[in-house]
Amino acid sequence: MWNFILLIAVNIGLILFFCHMFSNSVENLGERLNLGDGVVGSLLSAVGTALPETMIPIIAVLSNKPSGNGISTGAILGAPFMLSTLGFLVTGLAVFFYSFINKRTIKINADKEIFSRDFSFFIVAYLATILISITKNRSIFYSGAMFLILLYFIYIVKTLKHQGVKEAGTPTLMLGRFIRNNGIIAIILQLILSLIGIVLASEEFVDNINRISSTLGIASFILSMIISPIVTELPEKFNSIMWIRSRKDNLALGNITGAMVFQSTIPVAFGLAATNWTLNITSLFIMTLTLISALIQNLYLEMKETISPFMLMLSGLLYGIFIYFIIVP
Repeated sequence: MWNFILLIAVNIGLILFFCHMFSNSVENLGERLNLGDGVVGSLLSAVGTALPETMIPIIAVLSNKPSGNGISTGAILGAPFMLSTLGFLVTGLAVFFYSFINKRTIKINADKEIFSRDFSFFIVAYLATILISITKNRSIFYSGAMFLILLYFIYIVKTLKHQGVKEAGTPTLMLGRFIRNNGIIAIILQLILSLIGIVLASEEFVDNINRISSTLGIASFILSMIISPIVTELPEKFNSIMWIRSRKDNLALGNITGAMVFQSTIPVAFGLAATNWTLNITSLFIMTLTLISALIQNLYLEMKETISPFMLMLSGLLYGIFIYFIIVP
């Protein structure tokens, strides 16, 4: 078992490296295409860093292993939950830490239109998922999957219409140290290499989850809910911390909220169409906590027209409630 734990630790290191490589290429791509932070954060970065947790349920189902459905469902539901709890918590803590060491101010400079849009789409998608799930009707599942895919397409259109402003400062392309020409080809090459690295590390992670689940005798759903999303959400969390330090708040938060919208539509549509999608009380409880977190942040945003690091950390408390629910019989 210790071998599997060591492999997971190596996976974490690889994911951190490749997600840093990815965020670097995304920023350079956004600069080269003259895109606003709304598109770079909520679409390009969010979808790219969401690939690990998106690939896990697909690979788990295709593996045809007995635990495949449990791992798939746990990863699909765990991703938006971790983003809306631990993701917000880490981001809020990063704001406090970097303001404490005078790297930035405590105030978060967020584009209200970007995040109001993201939260609204997420709330609609997740509320629809809960209602669809409790019907336990396959025909409704398939219709719901089509609805969620259409909803994400509408989200893309709206995001492209309101791109947001461009925050100053673009880091040097990492491949620039080895390639003299830092043009679009070099940027895309680095982007592809980083995505391949993230996906391969995720595939290895699925195998380790299967083995640890069997060794410890823990339900694959519970294990994938606790471990899988924490590890696979590292790209979003790590990228957001770097952008918070650089005072690029729209990129930092859009990276999380954009991933929440993606995770509540495309992977869920896959789950509804390709798995048995049998949700228990624990699943519905987790989905409810996720929805509550988004509602809290959106309500504060509408009232104060800003996002507060205090409120982001408040959402992190919901993860503690989840752990208590799991541990206490």
